[in-house]
Amino acid sequence: MDTTFNCNKLFKLTSFQKIFYYEWILNPLRTDYNLVADWTLEGYLDIKRLNQSLIRFVNEHLLMHCNVLSKDNELFWTERELLSQAHDILEVYSGNITEYDLLSIISKPFNIENDQLIRFVLVNYENGKYRFITIIQHIIIDGLSANSLFDNFAKYYNNPSYKNALTIDEQRCSHERLCLYFENIINQKHREMIHFWTSQLNETIDTDLSFLKYVTPNIRKEEKKISEISFQFESIYFNSVKHTSRKLGITPYLLSQVIFASLLYRVSGDQNIGLSFPVAISEGKDLIYGAHINTIPIKFSFSEDTSIYDLVNQVISFHKQLKLSKGKYLPINEISKYLKNKSILDISFVQTNLRNTDVYFNGICKQHPNKDLYIDLNSTLQIEQEESSDCLKFRVKYNNEIINQEILFHCKHSASCVFFSPLFLPTFVASL
Repeated sequence: MDTTFNCNKLFKLTSFQKIFYYEWILNPLRTDYNLVADWTLEGYLDIKRLNQSLIRFVNEHLLMHCNVLSKDNELFWTERELLSQAHDILEVYSGNITEYDLLSIISKPFNIENDQLIRFVLVNYENGKYRFITIIQHIIIDGLSANSLFDNFAKYYNNPSYKNALTIDEQRCSHERLCLYFENIINQKHREMIHFWTSQLNETIDTDLSFLKYVTPNIRKEEKKISEISFQFESIYFNSVKHTSRKLGITPYLLSQVIFASLLYRVSGDQNIGLSFPVAISEGKDLIYGAHINTIPIKFSFSEDTSIYDLVNQVISFHKQLKLSKGKYLPINEISKYLKNKSILDISFVQTNLRNTDVYFNGICKQHPNKDLYIDLNSTLQIEQEESSDCLKFRVKYNNEIINQEILFHCKHSASCVFFSPLFLPTFVASL
């Protein structure tokens, strides 16, 4: 890259960061892009030192102290004033705070144009036990950079002289280069991208979740509208999945997509089934670049005699053409213009890491993550899959105001049976 790049105090958002701004403009009160990390900690924690370390962390990471500015039909990052060491960035509460109050705190919407885009909360139970919560606007963090974020919390706390290896100016220059890189890709491959997506989405694609929804509106309102269920398949089944995947030439994740689409077809009878899934933009994976993730829709076409091999060939062809056209670099707000039915975005199938991530503060001898305050679900139903060494894990997150929990639990059991039945049949027909 050009090392003489001209760096400015105002610097443009990348096309993937713009997605979050446009979503926020449509609904400034939305909270499903509030990403929450929440731990219970036991041991000794120096609260003043933690506050000062978090100030240093925010001051030394460019996007952590930036806001978005709309100017001359373009979106720019603009820097906030650096925090003084006297600033209380860590909100400290006593141990008698209620779960309802905590939920209200983390559910406070971020104003992307004015607010600090990361918040920290500490509950002090005064018996060597704490609850440490971080709330981050999705525009500055994604799944690829989250672990680096948590590692940095510990590095800054454990070492008072620790500093970011990159200066603010270096981060700004790197961000501008990345933005230009994405702009060049879109300019050079835009025609191929549009051709790919129009050919993929030229038919009406339906993802009918009505079989999971309440027949009448759910009048019993929960404090949280997001619920989840978790389950896993042990090694004997996972080995079958891996064996079948290798034989078919795809990954277990893609095979799971195929089988889940088949299940939706069996239930709905729709000939064009659609799912959406996130795809990481690896060039922007470092923490300094903020969120670089796109949402991709995929279509599965069915008929009465569609076999698993037909579906696998559809998946292989899709990903081959996606790579050739560089279609993943077209932001979802552009892709969605070619969707005849946006219901495909109601359900997402995600490959993820469900393992717990720790923060290693010196003096803390025991910790565990809390999951009861997660509010980051921007679809109706999200299925998350993780492959470990000996099992296949799933977490299903859903909007409990729309999805009927009892029906979903029944479908989970049915899906477990359906998931593996075809793996032992040489001529599986999707419509059986």
